[in-house]
Amino acid sequence: MNNLNDPVNSELRPENKAKKTLKFIWIVLIALGTFGTYASIYIPALIGRDFTPNSNFHSMIWTGLLFASIWKYKFKNGWVGLLIGAIVGMIIYILASIIRSYVIASSGT
Repeated sequence: MNNLNDPVNSELRPENKAKKTLKFIWIVLIALGTFGTYASIYIPALIGRDFTPNSNFHSMIWTGLLFASIWKYKFKNGWVGLLIGAIVGMIIYILASIIRSYVIASSGT
């Protein structure tokens, strides 16, 4: 029989399942915010318009928060996830800038 007080079987405790579910809900909410940030960067880029001045910062912050929450959910260090997410957010912003430049150059304006 499983002993619920055993530290090895701590995942079986109901309060740990509730915490894990709550963490997953936060990950989904942060992912939606990250998706909105990417949409606010890529939609203007695809039509050749300029982004808002804080787009790079928002991309780095939201992606960093997403990766940090995923890293914490997987029982790893959240700071490592934040750093990796910030780097990924910067790369996503740079790719959007390249797409915007290509759209402007191909339109001939």
